Amino acid sequence: MTAVMGGANNITAPDINDVNTWSWSRLVNTKDVSNRILTNQTNITSTFNTGSIGHDVSAGVEFTRENQTNYGVNARTAPAVNLYHPVSNLSIGGLDRNGANANGQTIPSGFMPSIR
Repeated sequence: MTAVMGGANNITAPDINDVNTWSWSRLVNTKDVSNRILTNQTNITSTFNTGSIGHDVSAGVEFTRENQTNYGVNARTAPAVNLYHPVSNLSIGGLDRNGANANGQTIPSGFMPSIR
């Protein structure tokens, strides 16, 4: 995923009277993430009577496993564009991974009994 952003601080106007000289320096934000999720939710319910008293039983269990890798990528520089004549189809190229990756894993679980 890439996004090209910029703000008022990125505007250059060498000749304030000539808008053709006004340019905008763009900032390229990049992100390359792999996210794998496995989830299981199981619930068992039962209704029964013991004599004249009714009972409802419900029990559930949930397991989730999530693995995420954030791949490090080399910084990109987008060329400046004219504010009044921007080039919208300018390519900044693809992402180049640099090996500075971060990995994370989450394994929550739960048990939910309920008897009425």
